[in-house]
Amino acid sequence: MASKLVNESEGFMSLYDFLGHAAGSQLGKDVYIAAFAKDEPHGKRSVTTPKYTGAIMTYREAFLKEYFSVPRHNDATNTMTTPSEN
Repeated sequence: MASKLVNESEGFMSLYDFLGHAAGSQLGKDVYIAAFAKDEPHGKRSVTTPKYTGAIMTYREAFLKEYFSVPRHNDATNTMTTPSEN
């Protein structure tokens, strides 16, 4: 299965844009793995902030809504997490 890296277009957003806060590297990896498994198109954008400089992935808003509509188990805290209200 090939990764579908596309030029960003309207409707693509970062996890930060979608969640309203930094997602963290583990959640970023989890979302990327889910997108890859579904052959979901994604984009890449460079950012510079006081806390992070580098590339970030962007996804279709519809994919992010679908991904975060399912509660997921957080192994680090042994709790269930639900998405932000979006």
